[in-house]
Amino acid sequence: MLNNRASEIALRKIKSLYPLCELSDEHHPHFIRAARLTRLEAGTQIAADTSAEHLTFLIDGDLSIVSSKGEMERLTGGKPRASFPLFKLHSPELFARSNAPSLLLQFDRQQYEAIKTDKAASDSNRQAAIVLSSDGAEYNLLQELLEKYASGKLKLPSLPDVAFKIHRAIDDESVGAREIAQIVITDPTLSAKLIQVANSPAYRGNVRITTVQDAITRLGLKTAQSLTLSLSIEKLFNTSSGIFKKSMQEIYSHSLLVGCLSYVIAKQTGRLNPERALLAGLLHDLGKIVILTNCHKSQLSRSDGVQLETLMGQFRGVAGNIILSSMEFEHDMITVAEEAESWWRDSGEALDYCDVVIIAQLHSFIGTPMLQRVPHMDTLPAFKKLNLGEFDPKHGLQLLRDANNVVQNLRQMLS
Repeated sequence: MLNNRASEIALRKIKSLYPLCELSDEHHPHFIRAARLTRLEAGTQIAADTSAEHLTFLIDGDLSIVSSKGEMERLTGGKPRASFPLFKLHSPELFARSNAPSLLLQFDRQQYEAIKTDKAASDSNRQAAIVLSSDGAEYNLLQELLEKYASGKLKLPSLPDVAFKIHRAIDDESVGAREIAQIVITDPTLSAKLIQVANSPAYRGNVRITTVQDAITRLGLKTAQSLTLSLSIEKLFNTSSGIFKKSMQEIYSHSLLVGCLSYVIAKQTGRLNPERALLAGLLHDLGKIVILTNCHKSQLSRSDGVQLETLMGQFRGVAGNIILSSMEFEHDMITVAEEAESWWRDSGEALDYCDVVIIAQLHSFIGTPMLQRVPHMDTLPAFKKLNLGEFDPKHGLQLLRDANNVVQNLRQMLS
């Protein structure tokens, strides 16, 4: 049984672990009580067949899965593969060896299976795990995606080369505005957009900016990084598949509105960087495009939109972890992709970007049927951290108006 601190870790992690992410919130506390946290010293070995009764996950550290043929698969805590169980098979020859001190979290497999088969509980609570349809379309597609990921064949959208180089370079303390400018000027369109932003009312100074280096100096390196990435995100939502083109456009429009709402909320609180909040909102649904990008050849592409929404709702977090990790994004942005729809998420006293994006999403539902399907905003931990008091519809509508102004400005920069 876990102690209080370990239980908090398990409760926070369970929503990003497959297939546990399918469980409803009401099942989490009971499920976690039976969980086990195991610390391994370097060199410790665990046989797969001895852990068949558990769903075992690597929470922290470094492991190698070794087969009977001597084939090895390396796992690192926090990486996408760690979101899936340690062992896919439980043959006697298969084992895991810790390459460094590591931390394992084990859940009772039998208890999980019992919960999954409890359709009555699923039907009685909208937050319960969605039962896969009888034709197995979502399940088959999930298996297809996991097999592609395991074999390295999963198709992942990538950032434009310039944006990726800037993303990596700014994290290097030896790099300054001059070096970043040299990267940016290789893309004339991006250069023009960055200069345009630096001269916009939000950042405009006494002197008009005419060079990329001056634009970056005025904006600051971190702001320039966030804005450069934000200006590049739209390209990730392009698809050659006519089947999913409309879905891609809808996801991007929603992400753009949530990003701009996040910007406005962060600016009002004064406690988080608005440009990074904008980026967080733009990234929060990126997992959905991994699913769309990889399912155009599957039977789901011939099914109705309900199945597609079901799949994206269930696995957007895991897929978001995969794509943002592949792009080397920081942990706070990966957390947003994983937990932005965990309405009751409570990460502690400190406000973070995921909190802002959760509240931004709820504001984006104002005036739509979706608002009736989510919890009341001012009951949520994330809302309370913003110190906005009781939810005021007038204030919510003003946030939407402010965000739509940001949307218009951003669309002008993107065009």
